[in-house]
Amino acid sequence: GAPGGGRGSDWNCPSCDTLNFGSRGRTACFKCGAAREGVEAGAGGAAADGAEGDLDPRKLFLGGLPADTPFNVIAEHFSQFGTVVDAFANKTRNFGFVTLDTPEAAEAALAAAPHV
Repeated sequence: GAPGGGRGSDWNCPSCDTLNFGSRGRTACFKCGAAREGVEAGAGGAAADGAEGDLDPRKLFLGGLPADTPFNVIAEHFSQFGTVVDAFANKTRNFGFVTLDTPEAAEAALAAAPHV
């Protein structure tokens, strides 16, 4: 497997040592933005809105999720800001992501923080 217990294409950030999933095609760390070793900064896939780089302004990190949080509760909560197009939760590590339909919806969700 990969360093840190991941799969073969996964990689650890050279700056903050965060495990990044290779299957998502990331060339920069999702946590700190550092480029993957052996990859030129700014190279790689485009975000869903066609912007350069790996950051999707519609995608929000959810930290400190209780392990028993169901996906439908995440989607239901964030749907007040826009259409939820994707939701992910890692229940063993207590984090997740939610992707809304527009950057403006994500900004509205951030402005309404904290979400408890």
